Amino acid sequence: MSYVRLSWILGLLAPVAGVACSSRPARPQDPELTASFERMHAENRFDGAVLVAKGDDILYEGSLGVADDETARRISPETLFDYASISKPITAALALRLARAGRVDLDVPVKNYLMAFPASDITLRHLLTHTSGLLDHIQFFAKHEQETRDILRSSGPVNNADVLRMLVADDAAIAEPAGTSWRYSNIGYSIAVSALEAATGEPIAKLLQSEVFTPAGMKHAVVLGTAGRTGGAPAALAVDYVKTDDSWAPRASVPEWEFVERLGGTIGDGGIAGRPRDLLAFVRSFTSGKLVGMELRDTAFAKAKLLGDAPVRNEGWQVTSYGLGWTLADDGAWVGHTGDWGGFLSYVKYWPATDTTLIYSIHRRRDDWSWLGELEALVVNASKRVDQ
Repeated sequence: MSYVRLSWILGLLAPVAGVACSSRPARPQDPELTASFERMHAENRFDGAVLVAKGDDILYEGSLGVADDETARRISPETLFDYASISKPITAALALRLARAGRVDLDVPVKNYLMAFPASDITLRHLLTHTSGLLDHIQFFAKHEQETRDILRSSGPVNNADVLRMLVADDAAIAEPAGTSWRYSNIGYSIAVSALEAATGEPIAKLLQSEVFTPAGMKHAVVLGTAGRTGGAPAALAVDYVKTDDSWAPRASVPEWEFVERLGGTIGDGGIAGRPRDLLAFVRSFTSGKLVGMELRDTAFAKAKLLGDAPVRNEGWQVTSYGLGWTLADDGAWVGHTGDWGGFLSYVKYWPATDTTLIYSIHRRRDDWSWLGELEALVVNASKRVDQ
């Protein structure tokens, strides 16, 4: 499916799209999705929350497992999950809102907002599309491991200001000229948030609340940042777990995962949590054009271009492209994003042709993804049954 086709479909859907979870009568849970998730949970293959919707109608909403083993608190629709990198499309939406209001310009040098930033050719658009030429976060933080350990001991987890300071002092942090390559990089989103704060004079938590959470109807979304990942987390936040031998352990207690605490103070690349229904509200508001308007929505869903007009192409476990904060199917059939941080694994996928959304949030990390293809097929079939 071409981008033009995607834009046309979204344009048709926009007049009927509204805030998720409307006052219409609740639809019965889809029996096939219900049976599938109950079976996977019984087989110890899935713990977390899942939501499938067609338009505003929820076809299936499941809460499976225990959110906190110590207190035996069970997962419920009120449980919060760390969205991890699904924070990126939310952050990109904030940048688009601010651009529409004339408060930032996506195409001027970031240096206009952050005087210390070492490059004069990198723009917010480059950062938000991962085409800035910055090192990826794995390479960057591997180089600065000892420094990040020192920061943790002295002042707490690494935050956005720390990332900027380390980048300014690192002559090799900019690996290639802007616009010449695509490299997924968390540090680009950390820098983008610092630029948005500098441009507006407002902290990121306030900006997200006023410009995204409230207008999108994300009633329970929160900015975690440092406090949420190292103590003082919202009471409703699930505890994330990883496997040690054959048992579950809180991720915070496992030494191999200490980097999650050490690097856990940044916002933009991650740092946002909420319920699955908050994500649905975001998807409905963004795809309908309510949040940023039709033109900027289409901009977000267009394949980013490199110098020479070549579209971004990511040949990972599946061939995809990338827009402004969104992963894009190569054929235009869907838009979405994944999230991966500690024991938290999150997923949002939207099929514009059928106005269907799949969201799941997991807090017990497993390596078995054999069920994902089956799940997506079930979602497609559930959506078709509604149309029959």
